Amino acid sequence: MKALRLAGAICSILGLSAPAVSAETIVLEFGEGNGTWADLPWVENGFTVTGENGDSFAAVAESYLVDSDFLPGDYFSVTRAGGALFAFNSFDIHRGFVLHDMFRLKGFLDGDEVWSTNTFAFGIENAWLTVGPWATPEMDEFRVVAAGNREGSLLLDNLSFEVARDAPVSPVPLPAGMTLMASMCAVFGVLRVRRRRL
Repeated sequence: MKALRLAGAICSILGLSAPAVSAETIVLEFGEGNGTWADLPWVENGFTVTGENGDSFAAVAESYLVDSDFLPGDYFSVTRAGGALFAFNSFDIHRGFVLHDMFRLKGFLDGDEVWSTNTFAFGIENAWLTVGPWATPEMDEFRVVAAGNREGSLLLDNLSFEVARDAPVSPVPLPAGMTLMASMCAVFGVLRVRRRRL
């Protein structure tokens, strides 16, 4: 009995804590504004931004994601390397020179839509607006989709996402002999359960 108690105490000391999981905010800033000009896709901080936009024009220019002809059905798509999951937080948008730019936000997981918003419409010309923040479910793809029946011209910046960050506890090296005791913890645990049942 004393041996079981001693083994249980040692096992508790040797037990490894589960990794601590916290949220980390990742912001896509699209360069430094120093003459940056790049076609899509754009890769930053493990995220990839692509444009599905037919005949319209989309690129990264002067630290902004730009589309000068955002037609209904066009969209920007954001994914993470390896299909890793994330949650959408917010972004800044500058409405263009065409009245009532309209769009929707959507989130997908394994190809299925898991989150969406109503249609946004802008009637204020040449103004920046922060869209969000939202508390969304995890997704593997985020889209900004043109809606309505009018073309638009817009700039996007500071796309903000939440990702899970693991902070595992590093195991402490065990002295010789203690490693064997650690490997026996599971056995003693089984013995304790059986003893309780007797």
